[in-house]
Amino acid sequence: MSTEARNTASEAEANLKGYADELVQHIQTLRREQGIADGQPIEAYVTNTEIVRSLMKQYRSYIEEKTNIVDLVQVNDDAGNPMPEQLPQTEYNVGDQAVTIAISESKNGNVKRVQA
Repeated sequence: MSTEARNTASEAEANLKGYADELVQHIQTLRREQGIADGQPIEAYVTNTEIVRSLMKQYRSYIEEKTNIVDLVQVNDDAGNPMPEQLPQTEYNVGDQAVTIAISESKNGNVKRVQA
């Protein structure tokens, strides 16, 4: 692998890690705004974009651990699975993609779902 290819790969990895940290930050902000304690397990819904799929492949466990998520659902609106409207939401841009996050206190303990 050339030096240029290695630099590009490590830059992409650094960007992805930064995006994971941003997602954690936005989830934690939404948690605080809703008065949900840090120790309270939550369920989170995130729009299923290309960047979110990449984040879930590499950083799902990290995101779940940092935010105390017991159920992380990638919402695919195009497939007819809309974001739960009754939940508090926030939207922000990850690169050139809009990502919406919704959270709620977990009622199911340690149940984990992969994707809606």
